[in-house]
Amino acid sequence: KKTADQIINGTAFQNITDLTFAVTAGVDYAFDFYITFRSAATTTGFRFSVNGPAGVVDFFMTYQTVANSEVAGVATWLQKHSVTFNAMTVTTAAIAANVDLHCRITGRFKCTTSGTFAARAASELANNDLVVQKGSWGTYF
Repeated sequence: KKTADQIINGTAFQNITDLTFAVTAGVDYAFDFYITFRSAATTTGFRFSVNGPAGVVDFFMTYQTVANSEVAGVATWLQKHSVTFNAMTVTTAAIAANVDLHCRITGRFKCTTSGTFAARAASELANNDLVVQKGSWGTYF
C-alpha cells in the first residue's frame, strides 16, 4: 500500500513506489493493483502499465473516462487487455483536474528471470504532474 503521494512527472513510465514486489525465476504470480491518481491539469493525460524481468505477462486494465459519475448507463470506464510490459497508448487529456480517478490492473506473470515486478505510471506531458495517491494498493500471490 502506498504510504505517501507520489508525483509522476515525465512521459517515460516510472515505477509506483510501494507497488513493487520481488519475483523469482520459475515461479508464477497473480497480481492486482488499485491505483488512485490525480492530474494537476485537465490538459494532462496519463498511461499505466506493469513492468518486470523476463517472463510471460498477461493483464487486464480498467481506467476512468469520466469523473466519478453516479448516472446509470454512462460509459465511465475503458478496458484493455495486454501481454506486453509498458504498453498503454497515452490518453490525450485527463478527465478533470484535481479529482481522484482510478486505474485497476489485474493479471498474471510467469517469471523466467528473478527481479522486481512493478505497477507503473507516466504523464502525457513532461512538465505536468500526475499524482499517485497515498492509499493506492497492490497484492500478489
